[in-house]
Amino acid sequence: MGKKFTHLSMMACNQLVAVSHYTASIIPAWIRKSKNISIIPNGIDCQRMDRKLTESVPLNLQGSPILLTVGGVTPRKGQHRVIRALPEIIRSYPQACYHIVGLPIYQKQFEELAIQCGVQEHIVFHGVCPTWEKLTEYYKAADLFMLLSENQKNGDVEGFGIVALEAGFFSLPVIGATGCGIDDAIDDGRSGILVNGDNATEICNAMTKILADKSSFKQRSKVWAEQHDWNIVIEDFIRILPPTKA
Repeated sequence: MGKKFTHLSMMACNQLVAVSHYTASIIPAWIRKSKNISIIPNGIDCQRMDRKLTESVPLNLQGSPILLTVGGVTPRKGQHRVIRALPEIIRSYPQACYHIVGLPIYQKQFEELAIQCGVQEHIVFHGVCPTWEKLTEYYKAADLFMLLSENQKNGDVEGFGIVALEAGFFSLPVIGATGCGIDDAIDDGRSGILVNGDNATEICNAMTKILADKSSFKQRSKVWAEQHDWNIVIEDFIRILPPTKA
């Protein structure tokens, strides 16, 4: 019933806006044929985050490199994919540690997966981050942001991935999964690298490429994020709005 209502609402609109090419692609074909769809990415509040950047200091997190994911601990956010890739990652980076920040919905299941993979000593679950200032400290302490989101059969998908921009604002390169909205949230090869989220070799190779040119990736991550400031993104919305009547 909810999906039907959503589709009827779309048909009643004069203009549709999707936050990514992927999101646009999952709109039913019969709607796409009859409606003009613009693609405008989500934005971030750079001014707000800049204040948090100056107010915080990095945490002393274990690991080298330090891998980080921020978001609800669920299959959609893909923490389990990172865990499955850890055995190969650890072969190249024996001191690597994966830090997971977010609502621990599937934490027990993912802890069991870590034990099965033999990587439980390389994972730390931090739970929910209480404040923006604290979250900033995690971003500043990490070396790589992991966002291997996985589309779910029940329709729970990653439409864009704002957290990739937030990480980038703090000069944190992102390794993201292809096949979802993250394709548009990462400047592939510059702010981060897109990979097959189920391919541990691709993930490990992406890590190596970024860490070998870390300063350039950090700089480009910041630039990419700043290009998505709401003050810039809002101009795209203004351009598609009909002219106001005098």
